[in-house]
Amino acid sequence: MRLTARVRGRGKPVVVLLGACLMAGVFIIEASAGGQGSPEDADYLTQIDGWRARRVERLITEDGWLSLVGLFWIEAGENSIGSGPENVVLLPSSKAPEKVGILTVENGKTRI
Repeated sequence: MRLTARVRGRGKPVVVLLGACLMAGVFIIEASAGGQGSPEDADYLTQIDGWRARRVERLITEDGWLSLVGLFWIEAGENSIGSGPENVVLLPSSKAPEKVGILTVENGKTRI
């Protein structure tokens, strides 16, 4: 059902959708009710919280993604990467060859 009205001074019809108004009222009532979630919702939220806690634990372990494995200051110009002692960025010899590549920093941009 559509209801129309005229806006003063404009002469154009304004369309008011009764269904949209009713839906907005339902959402407001539902939000203000603050209803209790079902036990399934509580179980699900507990599972999610547990997963998040385990994920954080894995991330912050000594070999996790968030651990700092090396701090190498990159200077302007060429910076060699590899496991050899002459490199600016040192990688573990068991994981990388002696020479992997070169990081070049020029005009505020870095390329490999």
